[in-house]
Amino acid sequence: MKKLVLISIVLVAILVVAGYVAFVYYPGITTTHQGNVLRLALVDFVQQGSAYADSMSYGIDEAVKALNSTERPIIVSKSFGIQVAELKSVIEGYIAQGCNLIVVPEVLIESVGVELADKYPKVNFLGGGGWSPTDVRSNVAVYAWDLYKGYYLAGIIAGAVTEKNLIGWMSAFDFPDNARLYNMLMAGARAINPNVKGVYLFTGDWSDPVKGASAADALVDAGADVVVPAGDGMTEGAIAELGRKGVYTIGYNWDQKHLAPNVVLTSVLYNTTAYIITAIKAIDGGTFGNSYWTMGLGEGIAKLAPYNTNLEQVIPQQAKNMINSIMDQVSAGTFKLPVVNGTMPPSGT
Repeated sequence: MKKLVLISIVLVAILVVAGYVAFVYYPGITTTHQGNVLRLALVDFVQQGSAYADSMSYGIDEAVKALNSTERPIIVSKSFGIQVAELKSVIEGYIAQGCNLIVVPEVLIESVGVELADKYPKVNFLGGGGWSPTDVRSNVAVYAWDLYKGYYLAGIIAGAVTEKNLIGWMSAFDFPDNARLYNMLMAGARAINPNVKGVYLFTGDWSDPVKGASAADALVDAGADVVVPAGDGMTEGAIAELGRKGVYTIGYNWDQKHLAPNVVLTSVLYNTTAYIITAIKAIDGGTFGNSYWTMGLGEGIAKLAPYNTNLEQVIPQQAKNMINSIMDQVSAGTFKLPVVNGTMPPSGT
């Protein structure tokens, strides 16, 4: 059998799970495999170790654990912190190495992914993080940015905890999926507290913790006593600042209570495992292209982290009971989230 060689790129981690070996590769390693190999490359501009990077890595690694086998090895390469101007050349490098599934989990680099998908019709591209469903093609599938659905539960907590009836929210940019996140947060808040209002700010930068801290300060100065950031490095800066000010908050993408244990009530977790499993199975089944996958609370894509034990007494029992009831309905298949639109309402309403 012809040998298939992958030159991938920093350490190699070999995970032995349930009797098989899962290979996760990083820059600088050369290895050889035989057989029908799926080569997956994740390329992103966010920094390794950030909440978004961690959630994406976890989703891919869990999918590999579930589907990898000695008969069908899955080789994973991950490149984080790539300059936007260099993303195209990095992706083309992976394609030259034989990668046949490229994951591009960012709306801000959607145009690069689409351009390369058109240029390399035999390579599969998985878009996410806000990609438009209109960009699907015979070699392009898109998973929805369903993280926003978990913010209904986060909103219930924020609406129950606020004493000033004013919730602050911050993110980097105004685009439809981000607006849906804010609107879902406020829908959850109003489900338990009809009097609540929301104020928000955009920092213009996903990664800058200084801008995140500044935006958090501004929202607190505006009167918000619960502030919910939605970004990456900017969120970490915001949470650290809210910890210094003693203002309650909710983490983003990953369990972030360690950033400020005195104020982080819980976090909205983003688990992309089901998306990646669906994509790999679709490639195997020949149904990958022209697909748009949306999931939610029932598939575990978005859910709340365990309540911060340091602050669990801060969250009213009414809110906990309401969330427990919703999750029981989710398990029974009877719960329907409210439908929210992709337009930001006026701040302060």
